[in-house]
Amino acid sequence: MRHFLSIVVSTLAAGLLFSCGKPADRVEITETRDVTSAAPVSGHPAVAAPPSDEVRRDYTWTVPEGWTQLSPTAMRIANFTVGQDKQTECYVTILKGAGGGTEMNINRWHGQMGMESEPLSAEAIEQLPKISMLGKQVPLAEVPGTYQGMTGEAKSGYMLLGAVSELGSESVFVKMTGPESTVRGEREKFIAFCGSLQ
Repeated sequence: MRHFLSIVVSTLAAGLLFSCGKPADRVEITETRDVTSAAPVSGHPAVAAPPSDEVRRDYTWTVPEGWTQLSPTAMRIANFTVGQDKQTECYVTILKGAGGGTEMNINRWHGQMGMESEPLSAEAIEQLPKISMLGKQVPLAEVPGTYQGMTGEAKSGYMLLGAVSELGSESVFVKMTGPESTVRGEREKFIAFCGSLQ
């Protein structure tokens, strides 16, 4: 009986070794997909991905006095520090299509300033001051409060200025955040910058 069991075990072991074989060769992944949206982060609604090179156009602008232009980043075609405190920043982002739309983005900005419980209606957004941006009159968001940035750090006594111009194939966003006193002092320069975009 022992001899029989030894034969069975040996046969099974040989079968397992033979079936394992050597690992398959590596396969190169050649297919890619264009991601058009991202999952919400920290309670903020998802936004569309940046446009492809075929959609994005070249933009120009006039840099206001006292603003320092920095290098662009993956999501921002223009970055600035504003004033002397270096805590205030302004940037320009382009997203495909409506990028969530003006109403959703203005309310997202309100949420970033600690006002999630007070979303603005379409009628309230229509009553906001209008500024000129890329050939359109667009609402100007002016939101003081406690700024909750992507880092998660809450910054009290801050203010946000924001504007969105929906252009059909893409949307352009301009946003400034920083200490309220600095941002209020830069309001007219922000408006002039938005008006200078071409």
